[in-house]
Amino acid sequence: MQGNIGMITMRTLSLCLGLMFLVQFAFAQDGEQYKMTINNGASFTNDPEGRVDLQIAYPKNVKEMMLSTSPSFKNGTWQVARNTFKWVFEGAKGFKVLFVKFRLTDGSETRPVEAKIQWDVTPPTDCGIVIDGGKTVTNSLRGTVTLEVSATEAEKMQISNTREFKATDPWEPYKRDSKTWVLPNSDGKKTVYARFKDLAGNISEPVSAEIALDRTAPEQTKVQVDNGAEFTNKHRVTLNMHAVGASKMFISTLSEWVPYQETYEIDLPEVDGRAYVEVQFMDDAGNRSTKISDDIWVDTKPPEDCRVVVDNGNRYAKNPVANINVSAIGATEMMLSNDASFAGATWRKYEIVIPNWVFTPEGDGQKMVYVKFRDKAGNATQNHMGVIMVDNSPPSNISMKVEGNNSTNRMDGTVDLIMKAEDAHYMMLCNDESFQGARWEVYSEIKKNWSLGRNDED
Repeated sequence: MQGNIGMITMRTLSLCLGLMFLVQFAFAQDGEQYKMTINNGASFTNDPEGRVDLQIAYPKNVKEMMLSTSPSFKNGTWQVARNTFKWVFEGAKGFKVLFVKFRLTDGSETRPVEAKIQWDVTPPTDCGIVIDGGKTVTNSLRGTVTLEVSATEAEKMQISNTREFKATDPWEPYKRDSKTWVLPNSDGKKTVYARFKDLAGNISEPVSAEIALDRTAPEQTKVQVDNGAEFTNKHRVTLNMHAVGASKMFISTLSEWVPYQETYEIDLPEVDGRAYVEVQFMDDAGNRSTKISDDIWVDTKPPEDCRVVVDNGNRYAKNPVANINVSAIGATEMMLSNDASFAGATWRKYEIVIPNWVFTPEGDGQKMVYVKFRDKAGNATQNHMGVIMVDNSPPSNISMKVEGNNSTNRMDGTVDLIMKAEDAHYMMLCNDESFQGARWEVYSEIKKNWSLGRNDED
């Protein structure tokens, strides 16, 4: 009995396994016989009207087919079975499912077969491109820059130096990572374009960024101290500069780059002597010019050892016209005037002799000439003065008498003379009206012991 039970069990198991095999084969066979794909199995479509191509496979005993976007085939109609069919999706875009079922020649219907596709007509959004972190200029010798791109829903990206996107500009996987890019080799304004594509093949409008490629240093550079002056009497001077394309400059007396200006005041070292100033220019791209320089002689001291001599040092003169001799170490100019205010006077070339200087005002009296000196740096001295007494009138109110009522009883024949003469400085005495052999001597109101000679007459 137990043996029979075992035999029955083994048979039952074999039969069940056979039935299971047949059922599984039938489903597999159905799966191979009935099939539908959209656009040859594509995952996406970006047709703006929702149009797709269907590829349908079925066995020979199929007579009709019904298509619908509803698994219940609501409002579906039977039509002659075809292997290819054009379908138009309607409604909202997004994930789409299409169903097909078949009716055989014997009138029986198959179970539905479905196909899926994503209907997407929206290109990537929020697209952007940035060159070198947003800089406006670069001086890269090879024109190499760094790009940063961004886009939402992008699968691929295409970058180009032209808006037309040449065939040689490949589509590459989209990455937000920085990307090295080479600009066209000539200097000038450059534009880099980028566009993005999603899985459906939708392509965004191009976005772009600009940068200037500038590998040329500032040109036509020039610097002058105080407009090219040779001398200055100040330690603070003005630089006059020119540089095409410069945005910054470095001056040797400073410690940092400063904005480019055509005029700039600086302080030279607080010592006299020749001072040198060196300048270098830089543009926005960082290109630096060669250094240029200028110099100026700093002289803050006026001429020294100044002297003014009138008429070779004579104290008196009959004529109000006399030569003026001057000297001043370091002087290149001088100004002369009979007026201490120098009213109307102008600077003239420095000379050691000024001939025939005319003193004013007219008439006798003490006359003064005022002189000041100036060097190449413009340092002027204080006023210096020369003096002379102009006297063109002889002494007046002259009188002379012998002390003691014009008589003498001295045995040696001498007398004491009493004299008066206004404005007299010298006098000459003689017993002969021709004054032969007489000499000038210092004027004195009394002349004692004047000899009257050997005349014995009373």
